[in-house]
Amino acid sequence: LQACCLAERTTIRYVKPHGALYHRVMHDDEAARAMTDAIATFDAALVVLGMAGSAFLEAADHHGLRVAREGFLDRGIRADGTLVPRGEPGDLIHDPQVVAQRALRMVDEGVVETVDGGTIPIQVDSLCIHGDGANAALLLRAVRETLERHRIRIAAFAGPT
Repeated sequence: LQACCLAERTTIRYVKPHGALYHRVMHDDEAARAMTDAIATFDAALVVLGMAGSAFLEAADHHGLRVAREGFLDRGIRADGTLVPRGEPGDLIHDPQVVAQRALRMVDEGVVETVDGGTIPIQVDSLCIHGDGANAALLLRAVRETLERHRIRIAAFAGPT
């Protein structure tokens, strides 16, 4: 990846594991330490992106790495703050207005609604919408319009170094 970035005259700015690896490092202390050891060795200036309170961000903090806390707009959240696994009821949120209001509440109020109808506190530096959804572009548009309407500044959490 670094070689591709160099060829295109850009740099890697942050690290976010994907899929099963993401879920593992969020909950598995040993895997989280291994990943953050590798990140710190490769480039300690990289931002580490993950769920607030996760083993991954705790391990990154231990290394003195900069972290960005991620909020999932189009995924169901359980009362314990974990994502509802795909395939279970409440796993995905498809309604653009619901997703946009979740974004607003995360940013403005520091809370997210859980699948059981309650709310839990959340601190976010980055908002995630999964691009594999059929209506990802509609969700993104609704979120941007809502945040801009409420004068919330949208900016990259990991800018050029």
